[in-house]
Amino acid sequence: MFATPLPSDPAKAKVIEGFRESQILWDQSTEELRIVPSATEYITGKALVNLRDAVTSGAKDGVALGGTDRLYDTTVSSLTSKSASVTSCDDGSKTSSVDLATRQKIPNDPNAPQTVLVIWQMSPVGGHWAITSLDVITPPDPRFNVCLTQ
Repeated sequence: MFATPLPSDPAKAKVIEGFRESQILWDQSTEELRIVPSATEYITGKALVNLRDAVTSGAKDGVALGGTDRLYDTTVSSLTSKSASVTSCDDGSKTSSVDLATRQKIPNDPNAPQTVLVIWQMSPVGGHWAITSLDVITPPDPRFNVCLTQ
């Protein structure tokens, strides 16, 4: 899932550690169609609203996330004592939706981008970093071009 090593800067490494834990809890929640324990410690604010919407929508439609996405070129793009921004390219080519009634994979939309750039806003919460909001960037936005290297 995580293709980028931790940064050598200890402050940035702590941000990425919180980011990684947030991602694990986010994926578990979308796979299980419920907010898993500890998720609300690492996912707050608008990001938690987005996660709840995804879980609710999946449960209503009987569809869960399956497979594994690959996060690469993950960097701390800004950092203060009260906030951080993390950018990451998210390769979803090995993910799919699963119909819970049949347990069959639902083919991905061939017109949807398989890779997106995500900008995650983070804040310190309870001694670790938590995701507070996110922006998904797709082509033709020029910011997406950082994801074209891999």
